[in-house]
Amino acid sequence: MKPYEERLPLIDEAIDELDGKPDNAKFLLDEYEYLWKSEDGDYCWCMKGSSAYMLGKTFCTRQEFEQRVKEREAMENKNDWYIKGDLPPEGSIVIINIDYKLTNGFKTLDVKAGEKVRVVQHVDYGYGKVCLISVRNNSFGATIIFSNLRPLQTEEDELMERALDDAITNRNEKLQVNPVIVNSLRKLIKKGWRPTKS
Repeated sequence: MKPYEERLPLIDEAIDELDGKPDNAKFLLDEYEYLWKSEDGDYCWCMKGSSAYMLGKTFCTRQEFEQRVKEREAMENKNDWYIKGDLPPEGSIVIINIDYKLTNGFKTLDVKAGEKVRVVQHVDYGYGKVCLISVRNNSFGATIIFSNLRPLQTEEDELMERALDDAITNRNEKLQVNPVIVNSLRKLIKKGWRPTKS
């Protein structure tokens, strides 16, 4: 088999189609450790001496399948503070959602939406916690309410955003969050498709 990193698109596709459960594939027996996809589109487990294994059709072991499921869960949970409406972890780099004009003594500092900032600490002024942030890697700090911060986008997030803009001309909110469209675009991006540049 090819190196693990090169097989990830196939493993991810199998995880998506099997809902992350190895027992959703056929022939889950103790001695069957290798996963392959039949010409009919069925995922099947087989053993090392099987014809699928000998013909090089297998693309992961059960251990690799389970490892990748955990890796994907960890990636999804990395920014779960944003989904839950919590504060970003101290020390994390996040992005400002809206423009700010901040005053520090006699100096006014513009902080533009999309600018990266570091969360220094969480502060409670009696009306709820906010984040003390460091702006532009200097010592200037400003209190920014956490709802105006968001995680850094991954390359896949940025591609998804561009793809949704390209793919959905009707700006209907329900269409934009349609999981079928999002999952289809995510699969295309993982297979190497890139949205056109605007």
